[in-house]
Amino acid sequence: MSYAQVLSLGGEAFDLQLVEIEVHLSRGLPSFHIVGLPEKAVRESRDRVKSALLSAQFQFPRQKVVVGLAPAELPKEGSHLDLAIAIGILIASGQVVPKKDLSQLIWAGELGLAGNVRTTSSTISLAIAAQKVKKQLILARKALLPDVLQVEPYVLGVESLHEASGFLEQKSGYITLPKVEVTNAVDGKVQDRVVFEDIQGNEIGKVGVLLAISGGHSLLLEGCPGVGKTMLACSAEGIIPDLEKQELLNVAQIYSMMGEIRLSYRPPFRAPHHMISVSGLLGGGQIFFPGEMSLAHQGILFLDELTEYNRLTLDHLREPLVSGKITISKSSYRKNMPSRCILIAAMNPCPCGNFGIHNKDCICGYREVIKYRSCLSGPFIDRMDIHVKLSRTAHKEIKDDVLGRCFSMVSTSRRAASVVMRARKRQIQRQGRLNYELTIDEMLAKAKNCKKIRMWIDEIRQEKRLSMRGVGKTLSLAYTFMDCMQEDKIDWTHISMAEKMRIFV
Repeated sequence: MSYAQVLSLGGEAFDLQLVEIEVHLSRGLPSFHIVGLPEKAVRESRDRVKSALLSAQFQFPRQKVVVGLAPAELPKEGSHLDLAIAIGILIASGQVVPKKDLSQLIWAGELGLAGNVRTTSSTISLAIAAQKVKKQLILARKALLPDVLQVEPYVLGVESLHEASGFLEQKSGYITLPKVEVTNAVDGKVQDRVVFEDIQGNEIGKVGVLLAISGGHSLLLEGCPGVGKTMLACSAEGIIPDLEKQELLNVAQIYSMMGEIRLSYRPPFRAPHHMISVSGLLGGGQIFFPGEMSLAHQGILFLDELTEYNRLTLDHLREPLVSGKITISKSSYRKNMPSRCILIAAMNPCPCGNFGIHNKDCICGYREVIKYRSCLSGPFIDRMDIHVKLSRTAHKEIKDDVLGRCFSMVSTSRRAASVVMRARKRQIQRQGRLNYELTIDEMLAKAKNCKKIRMWIDEIRQEKRLSMRGVGKTLSLAYTFMDCMQEDKIDWTHISMAEKMRIFV
């Protein structure tokens, strides 16, 4: 037999597709060709496969060997295609006569020069893709999978080419393969996590954090140095709910592209330094790596000292904040990465930190303040749902309104976390997603007093206090107020408090 066809997977990590590995042996000078848009790692598999076959006591065909990767227009990357190519060569050369149905098996694993099978960083993505097409995946036995992925058809593991060939021929001792080892996802509890009880005062900041986490809103904390902005941002990690199983897998896929294994139900919390580049924040590079915004998917991205970031870097965040995804196109690749995270930023009002809050202590000139804040463009600030100005004095003047009642909800992180859980549950039951994703039309359709809200929108537009995006964000924030208070009807109190939280003085 001079032809064989086996299955593997290829394409982007979040959209892997079935790849048919076709091997054809023909007369001619001994050569080894791989066609079908192979990336560098796939092209290098020629030497790995040849050495692995010889080390495993097999013969490498002294013929013209052509390996076709179909569909041909799909770029193939990753060393996991090694195992499938080697199996195809063994079958095409007649060294292995399979007794298993090859159409139900997917082979994925990197080959060592000694004929052993190694695990790759794309293990989780491979297992998810194999489940979608309902075929059995064969990986390196040492590959670790979360327990939620080890369901029928089970993922099997091999240690060497010799074991893989024995399984195909159903030799004694290789009738079945063991399942790949699984590990339970951990809850990821951190003992030294900042909690609301550690923060003295700053109730308005705590409410801002509560609303941001409850509705998925972006939050900007502004205040003088030492007022507690960083502690407030870090406390958000303690009240955000655990990930669902599918969210855990999506986050694990992203981290696997970095070569990391992250199997935790706790959402990620990323806090990059302000010297980070655009590619470091959004992803990219000569060899693609996900950026901090994708690594914070389903979690929190904290940008401390916001005014120290490059303006161009911050403006690149505008589209991902709205769409929840990042598309990076370069000459060598095109990647689509999820980036649905909660952005929390902290900044000082001026170089000395006292402008607008403690004006008598401010030593900065007006031009210095303008230059200091020039890195924050208007469109970027307009995308921040909540803007809280913090001060060293307590906000005791707020009483008997929605915001004042929210202060009791943030007395402890445990109580705030329960409020967040209830608010998110209401949103999912009502509309299937969090409030920050709602459009104006959807919110107006849900509001019973729609005429009054339309009058408020017309008034806002005439006075030019807010852009239409600002109007939509104010309405979504009002819905989050309503959900935190466990009320069923939005009213003027919610809207007025939401408008104050967008520019709170």
